[in-house]
Amino acid sequence: MQTALERAHEALTERFDTEDPSAWRRKGRTTEFVTIGAPEGPAIELVNRGSRNQVVSPATDEGWGVLPPGNSAHLSVGELLQGGTANPPTRLTDQLEAYENFAYRPFPVGRRAVEANAERQEVLSGWLREE
Repeated sequence: MQTALERAHEALTERFDTEDPSAWRRKGRTTEFVTIGAPEGPAIELVNRGSRNQVVSPATDEGWGVLPPGNSAHLSVGELLQGGTANPPTRLTDQLEAYENFAYRPFPVGRRAVEANAERQEVLSGWLREE
């Protein structure tokens, strides 16, 4: 482990021409989300991590996650007609600050937690028939 860390330190020092780890940064890149038939959206910085972050503990039935824009962040026809890109719905950015700060929101994982947080319950029947 120590040898691997020393090699990584040497490689990064050479690559960025400094021994200061706080300076080992690449230039920020951005991407723009393009919507069909609507004005273009704002540029969003790219990050070197997945766009959906979640942590689940099967041992404790606990889970945490965050979902930033770009994952099902489309605008409906109704939203577009109401000037969607000028005033985007809050659902498109309600988790963005948490994502930027590497924070997570709790979400239910185990059966009890899911049932406790359910807004409604629906029982499906008839599709699994015993003969």
